[in-house]
Amino acid sequence: MKPMQKTLSSILALGLASSVLAADHVDSPAVAGTPNLDIADVYVFEGASASQTVFIMTVSGFTAPGNPLNVADGALYQFKIDSNGDNVEDFVIQVTPSGANYSVSDVLAVGSIAGYTTGTSSNTVGATSATAVLGTPTGSSGDIVDASIALADDPFFFDFGAFTTVEASVYNVDFDEADGTVDGTISGTDSFAGSNVTAIVVEVNDSALPAGQFGVWATSATDGGGGNFDQFDRMGKPALNTVFYKPAGYVGLFGAPDGDTFNSSAPSTDGGNASTKMTSILTALSDGTTGSFHANNVTHSAQPFPPATLTSVLLPDVIQYNPTLAGSSYLGIELGAGNSGGRALADDVIDLSLFAVLGTAPTNFASDGVGANDKAFSGSFPYLAADTPLSVELTSFNGNYSNGKVTLNWSTSSENKNLGFNIYRTKNNEIPNLDTPTFSYEKFAELRSQNPNSASEQFYNFTFKTDDSYYYWIADVEEGNIVTLFEENILVKVEHEEGPITRSYRLNQNFPNPFNPSTTIQFSIARTAPVNIQVFNFKGQLVKTLVNNVDYEEAQLHEVAWDGTDNQGNLVSSGTYLYQIKSLGYSEIKKATFIK
Repeated sequence: MKPMQKTLSSILALGLASSVLAADHVDSPAVAGTPNLDIADVYVFEGASASQTVFIMTVSGFTAPGNPLNVADGALYQFKIDSNGDNVEDFVIQVTPSGANYSVSDVLAVGSIAGYTTGTSSNTVGATSATAVLGTPTGSSGDIVDASIALADDPFFFDFGAFTTVEASVYNVDFDEADGTVDGTISGTDSFAGSNVTAIVVEVNDSALPAGQFGVWATSATDGGGGNFDQFDRMGKPALNTVFYKPAGYVGLFGAPDGDTFNSSAPSTDGGNASTKMTSILTALSDGTTGSFHANNVTHSAQPFPPATLTSVLLPDVIQYNPTLAGSSYLGIELGAGNSGGRALADDVIDLSLFAVLGTAPTNFASDGVGANDKAFSGSFPYLAADTPLSVELTSFNGNYSNGKVTLNWSTSSENKNLGFNIYRTKNNEIPNLDTPTFSYEKFAELRSQNPNSASEQFYNFTFKTDDSYYYWIADVEEGNIVTLFEENILVKVEHEEGPITRSYRLNQNFPNPFNPSTTIQFSIARTAPVNIQVFNFKGQLVKTLVNNVDYEEAQLHEVAWDGTDNQGNLVSSGTYLYQIKSLGYSEIKKATFIK
């Protein structure tokens, strides 16, 4: 059974609220609403074989456990490669997802770009000998060694509190992960632990790539018609757009956010306005040899490079890589380390970036305190750690009513760090919004897990008294009070079969409601007499006669069904209708909602 939602408080507990922006996760207003086009991270490194290079692009950051992979059907994802230093692509690796199974039927092309439009409007490379189908790579004898699109544990590791503390100093605001002030408190907690991403992974023989050093960046693009794809997002080095070209909701040193402009531009333009802004920020960071943060005076050692020089290290937003050199480190080529550069999964890019920007020993900011991913990476394709599963795998959920009591039953196939379960109920099948409690639903039970860490099936039941019909929902509560509501619900009908009905008139709310294909209406009358029940639209027009002058016994609960058709047998339109009962001088009206 699938999870439907986590509460906002649960996401905050994971450190994944909408304001949690690092690497390039949700780095501008436009990508915030389009996660499957939002490039979270880019990696390029030597594969298991020294003669092969691995390219990884992750999208859909902050995917909650249990949710599926998420790429944009019909979009174009590209690794762009510059072989001559002009920051214009000379070679591309393209992935064009289409169809229901994104890991099998997607065409992936690797090749030079003869006939290809460079820049922010692209077309697909024609079929070449390097063309392969994801899931059916050409093998080690071809250009593509392996390729996949799959869920994975988010490989980015970082204490977001460290970022907000540093960022607050730069942008002259007071914020700290613990108490709302800039005091240098670094928890060393990986804010991305437990969340998943969709990873596009391609391993290519070096013989198919440009010789020597080349630059790499990734783009996502939407179909603009006429065979052209318009760039939506781009990324090379982590965190540049997040830190220097402010995301939505932040107005920093340079006024309104311009992250969308940066994402829709090409690296070849980074030497203009983007470079000017970055140099200004880096200059504001340091007041000379000792340095101090803008506004908050948290001191650090001298920057290893003058601001203008450091800007040339960070821009253009392209990762430099040379597979012919031994060893590797992030910014290895840009900082003159003499190795292959690139970005490996295990590279602690935040600490390396702190060094480059702040110096060797910034007071309170020597490290973000997170030196490795929460899960170990693999030494073979696809190299990433497996995706984080659900805390609870719910396998069944049902209920019944008997003798004035409802019993709910459910089972789990596995539980991981599960504290227990919450039970919710609603009258009208409305999905509970756990972030915005309303009178339309209630949480009426909390139960402990029988075995918080179990790989075997567990069975649960909960019995309670009730005198009305409800829809029931179940949610698991894992460590950190992270609440996950499952999408399946059940209706348990209370029919009052045990004991006499009092001599009174009553028209019950139909159930289920909303309904499709049919619903049940229950009623009772105080005196044996003819009954009429009719359905009307909101214009007062008769839609359906359910009961036409039929005698019913007093002091009994009766029911009639409506199948959503009118008096001519036609299915009615989706909407809310009125149903009315009349008997002797008694009349009552209620509402029923039909959905197609």
